[in-house]
Amino acid sequence: IDRDALHLWKRFFTTSNIEVVLFDIEPLALYRGMFESSDEKAVAVIDMGTQGTSFSFFSKHGLVLESFLSTGGDALTKSIMNSLHLDEREAEKVKRSVGLSDHQHEVFPLISRGIDEIIKEAGKLIAYVEAKTNEKVHEIVLGGGTAQLKGIVEYLSLYLDPPVRI
Repeated sequence: IDRDALHLWKRFFTTSNIEVVLFDIEPLALYRGMFESSDEKAVAVIDMGTQGTSFSFFSKHGLVLESFLSTGGDALTKSIMNSLHLDEREAEKVKRSVGLSDHQHEVFPLISRGIDEIIKEAGKLIAYVEAKTNEKVHEIVLGGGTAQLKGIVEYLSLYLDPPVRI
């Protein structure tokens, strides 16, 4: 975290008469929101957002690794728009209504191609974390809007070893 950026934000809030008690980084805040207490088991949190996907790995020692992939919900929508010649609203509607639930639907390969990039990156990161910490990643927890796609938990579960949940 860039200390200069933190100082700029603190100064901004101070000049706005807002007292800053604490700055928190998103992966830690997300982790605390998903788990009641600090678990002894290693877990992966995959935050599938609009602009990209964040990977955060936690062990009994805290945050072990954080990584970002620029594949997110917007990339999936754009793929549908370009391939099926739909406007953004219609492409988003199809993405949300079908998702990964219908393997026969024309949108399935368009969505799965982007999700496969996320799976590939998650697999590499899981292997790295397990080797680095000597701990098995016991669970993958999904967050973010793209995690709401129909069939995504089942699809990811086909290709990733730890159990996947939202």
